[in-house]
Amino acid sequence: MKPQHLNIGKYKNRYQLGSQRTLDTTELFFEEAARAGFGTVVAVYRKNVVAREVSSVELTKNEFEKELARFTVSFIDSNLKAYQDGIDADGRAGFLVKELSFADVTTNTCSTLSEIFYLLRKHKKRTRFQRDVDCELVVSPHVKHIAETRTKTLEERLGEKNAAIVREQLVGTKHECMLDLNALDPNHQRPTVPDAT
Repeated sequence: MKPQHLNIGKYKNRYQLGSQRTLDTTELFFEEAARAGFGTVVAVYRKNVVAREVSSVELTKNEFEKELARFTVSFIDSNLKAYQDGIDADGRAGFLVKELSFADVTTNTCSTLSEIFYLLRKHKKRTRFQRDVDCELVVSPHVKHIAETRTKTLEERLGEKNAAIVREQLVGTKHECMLDLNALDPNHQRPTVPDAT
């Protein structure tokens, strides 16, 4: 679940509790999730919001011209706030929370899964979880196909005009590093994707 989906545009009123109550805040959503028996949250935030939004627009086949609001400083800041609000709401609702980086999930999948399983076993009185990790890295053909676009520049993926608009929004801001679509965060580049198996 993406926290911003709770109350933005086409997602408004997506999460309903019967006909009586709309779960339109992270607080309400996680309070009800706790009541329903959920107790653990694994949270992943992709720090390069521009790369994520470019991929999202490409996957949905939307026109970039209609999606340029996704590439502003205010959108990026509100996105991080929505994520952090979700983490805070999880804690207040009593959830066991494991935060992971997108870099960990995409580059060290099996060791990341081991971390999650370890946490669940460590709190087994609460989680009732006892499994061991049996992980084999499998890269889907879809991921391999999408990875081919990673060598392309912002201009190649968005078009010259749209890329210029995005650059104008972000150059000179704390989010400028996101213009490098291969940057996982300001200090890490995305590695090569293994062959699909």
